[in-house]
Amino acid sequence: MHMTLLERATASMDAEVIFTKAEIHMLRVYAHNYDLPELTDRASGVMLVAMMGGYMNRKHDPPPGHDIMWRGYASLQVRAIAYEGLGAIYDLVERPPP
Repeated sequence: MHMTLLERATASMDAEVIFTKAEIHMLRVYAHNYDLPELTDRASGVMLVAMMGGYMNRKHDPPPGHDIMWRGYASLQVRAIAYEGLGAIYDLVERPPP
């Protein structure tokens, strides 16, 4: 809900204000895989989250609501957690603990 209201009320800011590094990485991967506009700022990140939740981003569509944003952010969280977990596994494989 915070992300939806912040998007409607404020001007453009960096994506790091809302998203973690893993989330930003996964948003960039998602945009690349589906030929969507690249992540450049917070507004483009919020739009990518909405698209993950099923938002179509057509000209006549209203702004994404809380349900769409919730579904998209849940999907983003799963992807970011998996990305961080895989990074930890690769670190162990490349550099085993002493």
